[in-house]
Amino acid sequence: MIDRLRSLGVDRLYDFQWESYQSIINGDNTIIMAGTGVGKTEAFLLPLITMINREGVKAIIMYPTKALARDQLLRMQRYFTAINVSVMPYDGDTPSDIRSRIYSSPPDILITNPDMVSEALTHVSKFRDLLRNYRVIVLDDFHVYNGVFGAHVHYVLKRIRRFMRDYQFVVSTATVGNPVDFARELLGVDDVRLIRGPEGRRGLVRHVLVSPISRGRLAEAAELARVCVRRGMKCLVFADSHRFVELIKRFVDRAGFGDRVRVHRAGLTIEERHEVEDGFREGRYLVLLTTPTLEMGIDVGDTDVAVMATIPPSYSKYLQRSGRVGRRGQRAYVIQVLGDDPMSTYYSSNPREFYMRRPEDLYVEWRNDEIAKRHCLLMAYERPVRSGSVDMYCEEILKSLINDGLVEVRGNYYVVSSKGREVVRAMHGIRGVGEVIKIVEGKRVIGHRELPMALRELHDGAIYLHGGRVYEVYKLDLSSRTAYVRKLQGDYDFYTIALYSSEPRIDEILEEGFIKSVPYQYVKLTIKEVVHGYVVKRFGSGEVVERREFGEPFTYEFRTKGVVIYAPFITFSRLRMLMSLRGVGPIMRLSM
Repeated sequence: MIDRLRSLGVDRLYDFQWESYQSIINGDNTIIMAGTGVGKTEAFLLPLITMINREGVKAIIMYPTKALARDQLLRMQRYFTAINVSVMPYDGDTPSDIRSRIYSSPPDILITNPDMVSEALTHVSKFRDLLRNYRVIVLDDFHVYNGVFGAHVHYVLKRIRRFMRDYQFVVSTATVGNPVDFARELLGVDDVRLIRGPEGRRGLVRHVLVSPISRGRLAEAAELARVCVRRGMKCLVFADSHRFVELIKRFVDRAGFGDRVRVHRAGLTIEERHEVEDGFREGRYLVLLTTPTLEMGIDVGDTDVAVMATIPPSYSKYLQRSGRVGRRGQRAYVIQVLGDDPMSTYYSSNPREFYMRRPEDLYVEWRNDEIAKRHCLLMAYERPVRSGSVDMYCEEILKSLINDGLVEVRGNYYVVSSKGREVVRAMHGIRGVGEVIKIVEGKRVIGHRELPMALRELHDGAIYLHGGRVYEVYKLDLSSRTAYVRKLQGDYDFYTIALYSSEPRIDEILEEGFIKSVPYQYVKLTIKEVVHGYVVKRFGSGEVVERREFGEPFTYEFRTKGVVIYAPFITFSRLRMLMSLRGVGPIMRLSM
């Protein structure tokens, strides 16, 4: 193994890699926290290889997405070429014959994602049997598993452990403010060991705040992309919406260098995204305009510059995106473009505060009744749950499922009822992705967009920007969930903005009370989205050219849950309103 590492150019390990090696070999639940590109993968992979060769231990490595798992598989195979370690992917793209081989002869390392594991646990008995062979569970990029998605993953891990003889957790991340507490909640274990590594590679990275004066932030991002193309520097331009990256591409195309610049975002076909990634690695494209799809660890090569066209929603995300550059030790640049919003104005005046922040603490609230009910029902479906074998919260959830008629008690076990089996068969996915609209050009599906956002972007007459190309929607068929588009040729100078409203309706009050004397209700809601028209604007100037109203609006309803807060109604005297408008402060009444 040492000779293999030397042949790959690895002459020695970082201190944190050696500490991680010892911790994992000793059987400790281990957190590896270090900057991007410093060798976190090697920190958990090398001890796993040792344990496989010495003890016959097998490991499951989970990544947040299928694409990231496949990317990392290619990277890992460098180490497995000359050693006797088998590794196989297990996801939705794995052919049936390969899955059969996995069930009959489990590989030493199984690379997968939480979505696939959840589906296989529920519907594939051979996968449940397979888990008896595995002892170590690795979660890479585990900072992604916060919030609702993290609560789902918490229960997926609980369900996995029911079929394993023994287990050990290893998690890896770059940016978490509270790694130990977060890991304990996510994994459901008390004992974890934190190993800290360097924050990043040793190459020089310059961080710059740019506040453009004579143009908007998107035009500024396009200009920075142009500079990178002219100087032969590879650049990622991040923005937090599909529309923003597509509009930047319009600026780029108009400037005449769009052939070296591509869009990378969700909603494009997998084939197109892969072509874009490969072209960037090989140097055919120098700039990728991307949403957070490239925020995580997909290796897109020797990137020199990261441009943030919008301020990331958290400092952790800023650090994650910054970590995409300088990974070959070269001098690199991270440029945050400010706009005219209040947050940008504040950081323009207080730049030190932008950079002196720390990664945010992350939380996962697994005591979420709705999520817990789903997974506890799946537990009983996958194998009867013995009373006392789960924590008190899960036990209470199982009892509530009895009241719902989904679970029954037989002896000392909770088992799923016939009604519960019907509910389970209708369950798919753990990410809460809503219905999607297919985007069809001719007879070819070119992408998709989730509802309700699709209603605002793919209504009749909409100009839809897709991968840098401009389309007109000539028909939105909500019954078949299909938008039919035609490609517009030439330098089309217009875009559209939907005129819409959201109409919430309370269906059921689940809970109510007061927060600091302000009444609230936790309710079941139906949200009705209505698009009743749109405006046509000129791309260059933003001038409104035309306003159009539909004879019959496009509508879409979906059910959700939410909190309704009844804010107190405040009235002001005429005098106070006048003084407020004139900028005069409150009156102080003095008693004599």
